[in-house]
Amino acid sequence: IMLHVAPVGRETIDAWPVDGSGLPVRVVNSVQTAGVTTVGQLRAQSDQNLLSLRSLGRISLTHIRSFFKLCAQIEQGRQSFNSIRELIPLFLDGPELKVMAARYGLDAQDLSAPRNCATLQEIGDAEHKTRERVRQIQETSMQKLRSRVARVCLEPFYVFFADLLNERGSSATCADLSALKNEPAAGGYNLCGVLLLLSDLQPERIVFYNDFFSTVSETAIRTAESQAISLLNRSAKPVPMDEVLESAGLTAP
Repeated sequence: IMLHVAPVGRETIDAWPVDGSGLPVRVVNSVQTAGVTTVGQLRAQSDQNLLSLRSLGRISLTHIRSFFKLCAQIEQGRQSFNSIRELIPLFLDGPELKVMAARYGLDAQDLSAPRNCATLQEIGDAEHKTRERVRQIQETSMQKLRSRVARVCLEPFYVFFADLLNERGSSATCADLSALKNEPAAGGYNLCGVLLLLSDLQPERIVFYNDFFSTVSETAIRTAESQAISLLNRSAKPVPMDEVLESAGLTAP
């Protein structure tokens, strides 16, 4: 399987604010101090100008070049991924990847989606870090994976996994997905852990609610749930499942 990232034009990318674009915080802070607020303005800067900025050295310059290299791949429609395991290290460093893998059970063998698979304290003890430091790493990781460039790269995965759910009636539990335990797009990661991460990053795309994943919005699910409960409460006798689903605006799978 090969998941292709849809091309994004240079004008669109150049209009991105540097803050939240996917550039490192150190880079963002340095260039914003110099009045550079968009990716396009950053692109126009020479290496000499950038290196003259306070707190921006050779390592930061390398990060900027890597960012623009990835953007060029996207602009030209040449960016693709075999799996999400291949994508995540583009945005997270080693410690961040360890924390996120532990929190979401990405390397867990059993196909389940317990939220916070490992506690902050457990990860801290294993990595010799404080609980607060682990929390900060998790928060930073989520921000990186919500950046403009990361969202563009993740888009084909949202489409792919949403299609998997839609093929199963728009909703599925981990047990329902057991046959897909070795889904190549997950790259060996726990499929439910991947879906849980995607749902936390963009809950408007994939919802995790009452132990099942869905492409139906949480608002719609709660509304349907309330309507179904009202019907059952009003009825003096058992109600056929088809009638319950119909009252909730749903259809039987």
